[in-house]
Amino acid sequence: MKLFEYMASGTPILASGTNAITEIIKDNFNGNIFKAGCSESFIKKLNEIQTNYSDQSKIANQAYNDFMDNYTWSKRATKIKRFIYGK
Repeated sequence: MKLFEYMASGTPILASGTNAITEIIKDNFNGNIFKAGCSESFIKKLNEIQTNYSDQSKIANQAYNDFMDNYTWSKRATKIKRFIYGK
């Protein structure tokens, strides 16, 4: 649930590369993924965010757009309804 809140915030996302997260966040597209449990990977990605903030703004905007298109409560409820009722 927090991931969707972060996407809606319009700020750069830095998340570990676990399966659940990588289903939603694509590295350098709508967020930044670092290798889970690897502090070097985390620091590298954090430095990339700080040095390329204009690119990160575009990535954060993509995350926001993805959230609005797919993950609002209304959108998620509609998908569940379609799954259950086939409509």
